[in-house]
Amino acid sequence: MQKHERSRKAGKEAASPAPLYSRLAQTATQHRILTVSGDSYSFIEIADVAFFASEDKCIFAYKKGGGRKLTAMTNLSEVEHIVSRSDFFKLSRDLVVNISAIASVQKFFHGRLSVVVRAGTEERRVVVSMARRKNFLDWLGGQG
Repeated sequence: MQKHERSRKAGKEAASPAPLYSRLAQTATQHRILTVSGDSYSFIEIADVAFFASEDKCIFAYKKGGGRKLTAMTNLSEVEHIVSRSDFFKLSRDLVVNISAIASVQKFFHGRLSVVVRAGTEERRVVVSMARRKNFLDWLGGQG
C-alpha cells in the first residue's frame, strides 16, 4: 500500500503545473523565445535580441533592429538560463545584454563601469557595480 501511495504522490508532483520557462531552464540554451501580445502568442529568435529588460514586473525583449516584445518569462533568472552565456551577460538587476548591443564601456566612479547598450533607436546607459565589474570585463574579453 505504501508503495502505491508513493507512486501516486510522485505522479502528482510530476504532473504539477510548473512555469514553462522554469522547466526549460533545465535544458541547454534555446534558439527562440515565446512572446505575448494580447490574446496571441508568437516567438522571436534569441539571436535577434539586443537585451532583455525587467520593467514593471514584466520581461521585455528589445530587438536589435528596434522595437520590444513582451515575453512569457517572469524574471531575468529565467532569461539567464536559456541564453548563451558567451553572448549574453546580466549587467544589472534589470538588464541582460547581448554582446553585440554594447555600444561603449567606460570607467565610472568608485571602480564601477558605465555601459551604453543599443537596440535600434533605443539607447540605455547602465552602471555596472564593482561586484560585477571583473566578471563583466572577463566576459567581454572572452574569458567568461
